Amino acid sequence: MVQSLTVPATAVAGTAVPVSWSVRNAGNAAVMLPWTDRLIFNGPDGSQVLLDRRVEDQVPLGAGAAYSRSVSVLLPLLTGAGAGARTLSLITDFRADVAESVETDNTWKVWPSPSAFRPCPTWRCRPLPAPGMHFRAAKWNWFGPSSTWARPPVPAPWQERLFLSADAVPGDDLELATVEIGESLAAGASVSRTNRVRLPLSLAGVFRFVAATDSAGDVVEQDESNNLGIATVPTALPARLTLDLPTLTVREDADPRPCVAGCSGPVGRRRPCK
Repeated sequence: MVQSLTVPATAVAGTAVPVSWSVRNAGNAAVMLPWTDRLIFNGPDGSQVLLDRRVEDQVPLGAGAAYSRSVSVLLPLLTGAGAGARTLSLITDFRADVAESVETDNTWKVWPSPSAFRPCPTWRCRPLPAPGMHFRAAKWNWFGPSSTWARPPVPAPWQERLFLSADAVPGDDLELATVEIGESLAAGASVSRTNRVRLPLSLAGVFRFVAATDSAGDVVEQDESNNLGIATVPTALPARLTLDLPTLTVREDADPRPCVAGCSGPVGRRRPCK
């Protein structure tokens, strides 16, 4: 029979949590065969097996004897609305490997409080403000607001990146900066970033800035589709005129005679060439 099942008072979906349970042989004879303990997560959308643990090290388990287990299991992501209506169940000998006189005490369910299993955090990256024109090779201030709208906070660290896009469609864009974020973000909070980047001299045309939060996928999220923010106003980078002037070189053993325009020689003294 299952004696106990212990889970944390609160947990965030998509994260690992410690789970402990104990099982006792309530019969009058020793158990001589191995069996399996199964841990199940039950939710509005169905059930999911979190763990199957084969018990062989407790054989034989004498009459009245008990054993305990403590493991870390990964909770599934919650894509449904809100928390609650979810339980954890432990079934010992769920494959019925052991013949028992009573089979009705092999299951233990935990009904946590409605806020026990909270949805994982999710980001929402707002569009980036951008001026209509900016010269290349200048330094650029960018804002990559990112916020979490779910109940749990967003744990650090994660990465945020800034790109320059020629077609306003994410993908194959020029990466301008990567920022490592080391501070957590509270539930419902938002933050703005300001950074300075140098645009390549070779760029010319109309572009849009794109900010990506959690770009390396460090944070487990309920919705990964809203981590990009695209500038609402395009930025024009006009072509820039560059001049390449020839360099005048004079040999060390060259004739020192000065000359006027049209003659080669040192510049600065004006007299006819000989």
